[in-house]
Amino acid sequence: MMRSSSRSLKRALSSHFATTTTISTKATLFRFLRTSACVPFTNTNRANESLKKTTGLVGLPVMNDPINTYANLCDQVLEKIQFVPENAAYRTVVEEMYKHRKKVTLSGKTVSEIEETIAAGQIEELAVQARDELELIPKMREWKPWEFSHEIEIEKAENPTGIAKN
Repeated sequence: MMRSSSRSLKRALSSHFATTTTISTKATLFRFLRTSACVPFTNTNRANESLKKTTGLVGLPVMNDPINTYANLCDQVLEKIQFVPENAAYRTVVEEMYKHRKKVTLSGKTVSEIEETIAAGQIEELAVQARDELELIPKMREWKPWEFSHEIEIEKAENPTGIAKN
């Protein structure tokens, strides 16, 4: 049974496309409206939630098995970062971040709950970040930014903001 709002939408589209489209195009449009746009979305099964059709981001496809894929990427990052010295701040930050993200990912939450908890984008974006990190780690090992041959002096200015005090 079609709702009245979908009927009015179909009437409006029908009058708009009456002179500019062919009958087969109209039939396709009505079939689309009947099967997808006019049916309200109700999520009764949590497993279906992870089956999104698009990320909404150009060039970023939906992952087939996002939770396992992302957990594996976290493992790869954690394994690769072991070659960076333990006292390097870069290693500390990367380890903390990816241990936390892996823990959240494997906590049994849905994809949207994982995305909300991590708060750094969609899980597909998190996967891109992890792949980028996997490319960066060997470069950081080569560059060794944690090693330097000079002293670093930190100057403490009395008024670094330049704002006059009363």
